[in-house]
Amino acid sequence: MTRQVRSWAIAALAASTLVVSTYSEAAAIRYDITNATSAQNGYSLSGYLEVAGTGNVTSFSSYNFTDTKADNRTLTFVGSGVSFIEGVMIATDSALYLPSGSVLRIDQNDESIFFYNDYTGFSLYSATFDFGAETAWESRSYPDTDVNGWRIGSVQGAPSSVPEIDPAAGGSVLSLVAGVLAMIEQRRRRATLVA
Repeated sequence: MTRQVRSWAIAALAASTLVVSTYSEAAAIRYDITNATSAQNGYSLSGYLEVAGTGNVTSFSSYNFTDTKADNRTLTFVGSGVSFIEGVMIATDSALYLPSGSVLRIDQNDESIFFYNDYTGFSLYSATFDFGAETAWESRSYPDTDVNGWRIGSVQGAPSSVPEIDPAAGGSVLSLVAGVLAMIEQRRRRATLVA
């Protein structure tokens, strides 16, 4: 009888361990925006771009980055979605790309940043403010490029999919463990009364 109770207890603990170890993958991937200094006229980009997951994407979950240069106006971009995109971005576990033939433009108030990667034969990487009246930089090429296209961001730190405990599983695990412990205690009492 004791051996059977132990078997049930081990099975229940194994099941609870499986439930606890189940996780939902963190879908959002955050990339540090590429600071392509050689094309930015002395400006420096810092911050992030975030997408919902890997694959072809057409908008951002969020973004927050700034464009700074000493004694010059700072351009700030904070929000979600995009103002204009033609084609797609490609999100991988390591980088965010704008492939050839695609366009990305992000607008914030009177400020804009443009990524035109060989769109109808035209390439442009630029940032403007005052509704295009002033140009922070303008380049016909993009320095961080590989076979996937323009690398506009690199994944932050750890792998893109971070395991998380599924909060919905917590109550089930506690109920299962409590039930198993109650069953073990009841069988232990019966065994004690019989002996």
